[in-house]
Amino acid sequence: MHTACPKLRTMNSETIGGVRIILVRDGRVVLVRHWHAQGVWTLPGGGIKKGELPEDAARREVLEETGYKVGTLHGVLGVYTGRPGKRRDDAVVYYTEDFTGGLKFLPNKEIMERGLFDFNHLPTTLSPANRRRIEAFINGVRDERGEW
Repeated sequence: MHTACPKLRTMNSETIGGVRIILVRDGRVVLVRHWHAQGVWTLPGGGIKKGELPEDAARREVLEETGYKVGTLHGVLGVYTGRPGKRRDDAVVYYTEDFTGGLKFLPNKEIMERGLFDFNHLPTTLSPANRRRIEAFINGVRDERGEW
């Protein structure tokens, strides 16, 4: 059983529809490229399944998209609203340094590539919203509320 910050258990699964996770290792962040958006790098993450807690979805998505196994989630960067008026369109962004696994990765049906990028040398094709989340993390933002 994974432990988590008490605040992580307060996420409302009725409004949270998606998760992203900032995986940090030695001043670098893990990013992925999906087959459906080949030119854009993003943080690992995705949708929450019915009955699934957001933090469990974050762990599942990271494993599916990167092969890394997440232990403890260290906290919440923020909760962000996508399209106004859309139910379950909020996304929570977690962060952690507690993940295991190696760099060996074979592309799968969803992810074509993953990589570790230095915070000071993020790819130019990083999604603008994901870039804002990474910059917020670097600048010490926590428990933010806002638009995606």
